[in-house]
This record gives sequence, C-alpha cells and structure tokens, in this order.
Amino acid sequence: MQQLKKIISVPIANDADSRRRLDLAFRLPEIVAEILSGATTPISNIVQAKLLLLTKWKEINSAISFRDNKDQAIDALSDFASNWLSSSHAISRISFPSNCTISNDSKNIWLPELFLLPVADSALLAAKRSSWRRYDSNFDLNKTIDGRYFVQIQVHLKKNDSQQKNSEDVYFGKGVGASLLKLLDWKAREIDKISRNFSSSDYEMLSGKPVQGGSPGLGKRS
Repeated sequence: MQQLKKIISVPIANDADSRRRLDLAFRLPEIVAEILSGATTPISNIVQAKLLLLTKWKEINSAISFRDNKDQAIDALSDFASNWLSSSHAISRISFPSNCTISNDSKNIWLPELFLLPVADSALLAAKRSSWRRYDSNFDLNKTIDGRYFVQIQVHLKKNDSQQKNSEDVYFGKGVGASLLKLLDWKAREIDKISRNFSSSDYEMLSGKPVQGGSPGLGKRS
C-alpha cells in the first residue's frame, strides 16, 4: 500500500517582526506584477517583460534598495517575470527547495533565508504532528489576498487508509524560487538585524538530532 501524503497549511503569527520580513520577501514580486500589469502594450513573452522591467530599474531599486546586488536583482526580475507570465497576477507563493524544518515544540518554522517564523497556533500544529510519520524539507510560503501568511508542508501520515487519497496542490513547489532566495538573506539581515536577534534562546529551541543535509541543530523532522 502506498504511503499517504498530504499538503498541510500552517498559519504564521502576525507579529511585527515576522510581518516586516514577510512583507519584504513579497515586495519585489508585487512591484514586478504592478509594472507588467500596467504596461501600455500587453506583455506576451519574457523578452518584452525583461526590457520593460529594465527601463523601470530606478523605480524598482528605489523601492528595494539593492545597492551592490544589481546582478542578483536582475536575475530575480527574470524569475519573477517568468512566473508572472505563467499566471498573469501578483506572485503569492515562494518555494523553498530544502532545509526547512519545524521546531521540536511546534512554535516556530525555520525557512533558510527568513530564519524563524512563529506559528500562529502551536498547540494545533503539535496535535496534527502526532499523525505524521515525517515531513519533507521543501516548504512553500504563501500570501493570501488579505495579506496573511501561511506555510505549506508535505507530510507523510503514519496510517494508510485505502479509502483516502493523497492530498495534492498542483502549485506546491512551483512558486518563485532560487533567484529570490539569493536576495532574502542579504536584505533581511540589513533590515532586521536577524543574525543578532536569533542568536539567543529562540534559536536554541530548535536543538535536537541533526538533520542530514540540513542546518545543524534543527532537530529531526517528525
């Protein structure tokens, strides 16, 4: 019998620090969507999209302040443009390909470039985890229309039921990816001084058995 898999959604707490980082993560794709949607001539291919975005570089740079990261920013613009062309609406999903985890106490989620994000209802998440065998290390970060954030995780359940079917999301893992992630770590540290904020006890709460291929001390995926 095939192991049952399920995509679960975990709302992120709406505290000021997390919101600053999450709003920042989505600011660039939102600017890209606004520019492309407002084009006087409809954009139909990636070449047209990139040319338009490059003509708007000063406007984009003043909003994000890339400074010496222009090459990375241009890579990101291309990534966003491709994603926008496939959906023609504001980008609302960022896919983290690996090394994501949940703290042992279910109070925080770790995303490599955004660091610790507090879970809105840790008790509910802990209760759900009792039915999991394990979870995959690639997470999706999503933004709702009304500005709330949640993380999607693919979990493997302990019990299989022949009457149940795998829960799938055709968009899972297909959000904006690598180009954006190159920018987030640099920018998040500049804005929020996260490297200092999370060198304290909150980070230590993630201690546990190391995860192969992940960051040390993040605990096993269970």
